[in-house]
Amino acid sequence: MEVGAGEFFTLLGPSGSGKTTSLMLWAGFVVPTAGRVMISGRDVSRVPPHHRNLGMVFQHYALFPHMTVAGNVAFPLEMRRWGRSKIRNRVAELLELVQLGPFEQRVPRHLSGGQQQRVALARALAALPPAVLMDEPLGALDRKLREEMQTEFRRLHRETGTTIVYVTHDQGEALTLSNRIAVMHDGRVEQIGTPADLYERPATRFVAGFLGEANFFEGEVIGEEGGTIVAVTAAGVRLRVTGRKVHGERVLIAIRPEAMRISTDQETAPTSANAVRGTLIDSTYGGPVVRYRVAVPGTGDLSAAMPSADAPTISWGSPVQLWWQVSRGRFVGP
Repeated sequence: MEVGAGEFFTLLGPSGSGKTTSLMLWAGFVVPTAGRVMISGRDVSRVPPHHRNLGMVFQHYALFPHMTVAGNVAFPLEMRRWGRSKIRNRVAELLELVQLGPFEQRVPRHLSGGQQQRVALARALAALPPAVLMDEPLGALDRKLREEMQTEFRRLHRETGTTIVYVTHDQGEALTLSNRIAVMHDGRVEQIGTPADLYERPATRFVAGFLGEANFFEGEVIGEEGGTIVAVTAAGVRLRVTGRKVHGERVLIAIRPEAMRISTDQETAPTSANAVRGTLIDSTYGGPVVRYRVAVPGTGDLSAAMPSADAPTISWGSPVQLWWQVSRGRFVGP
């Protein structure tokens, strides 16, 4: 993996995928058994953590409980023997940046979780590091506070231009914060790209299923029609997909639920679309969207998500059809 200067780069994956181990390799807390760790062209594979000058932000803050806010932020500068006046000015600058100026004399136990995390971030930024490494920093916060802190992280990244490498298992968090994301699975990188690249053009079944939700069809290519590839599934469903494949090739096709439309069985899908028929087995109102689950013979359960304003009211057990524009299907790997 390579992270560019000024990027907000996220390692995303389930527990055990290797994302925290990768971060600890970069930080210097784990020594690589192969390969190299480079920072600004310098090989630091055997350089101890305190000589890498990287900022670290942990899930549980790791603040010194007996120190004030200002003392916590000043600590890494004191260890580097900055002058007293220079430390005072840098601490004031950082506390203004994280909007904690009035709290400089408080101790951590008198701060909220979000305020403590901002202190930890200010401390990580104090010594002007080439990059700040964050290991699930919002994992201990409730949902509303996590969303507020995501906004703060975006603002601070925009204002400082600091390179940030961020670890999370939260897909929404990764999509919201990142310039680029590396999706990890079983100790390897599945795909690296922008949030839009990964969501709209997943390279593998794992990426498509982990970064959001997807419906899958397995089939075999039988030909080409109007510039699209024609595949037939085991259940005999004929689908058209944009892309390049060869005759007889086994393929896996992914369609996002929001790309699917649902209608009663009596209505006709557009001729430019793919369609399958099934039975509605569940529908859930979720505020902005209504989610449907449809049992399709020989294929299994498929999901559709439509804006509430456009979502039809259909009784459970009714025959329905799902349809989607040909351009919304994607070939993905195994």
